[in-house]
Amino acid sequence: MELQFSLENGKLIIKKDGEEIDTEQSLLSFIRWTERETPLNKKELKNMEEISGITIPDFYLQFIQLTGGDEPEVVDHPGETVCFSSTTVMGGRFEQHPIMEGIEDIQDHSTAFVAEFAYYYNYEDDSDHDLTASKLKLLPIYSINGSAMCLDFSESATDPKVVYADTAESDVFPAANNFLEFLLHIEII
Repeated sequence: MELQFSLENGKLIIKKDGEEIDTEQSLLSFIRWTERETPLNKKELKNMEEISGITIPDFYLQFIQLTGGDEPEVVDHPGETVCFSSTTVMGGRFEQHPIMEGIEDIQDHSTAFVAEFAYYYNYEDDSDHDLTASKLKLLPIYSINGSAMCLDFSESATDPKVVYADTAESDVFPAANNFLEFLLHIEII
């Protein structure tokens, strides 16, 4: 799946395999984003790729360049907080995860955080952790009280799933089958 993003008066335009996706049926139609004013830090991105073992896909770099990591603005909707919720997050419990500062720009995550995160979920030992020898490849896209919503490249280098990585429970919970599904299920409360 090839994703492309653009902004039209702050509204996110999504193309999948060259065809525009109708976002009017989703709450994305009520959200406005602000394009970042500075280019992405290529050195920091390279550091993060080396630490995580992940090649950050062009679609995600394009997305964060356009959305700037700022809190998205809600227009013409009674709610004001943008969040993501899924019945698969946290083992089937319905939870809402506010996107308090937007989909954070990955260069705002320190290299140390990414290194610690990668180590925490990629260990191979004989402990009683659920993820022993799993070799997960996770890239945080926004943090939630120390845990994070992540792109999971464990099964695909180009079409990652979205997961909720819970540092308190040392576990990862499925959230969306891909980044497009994640975006189309954003909610406003």
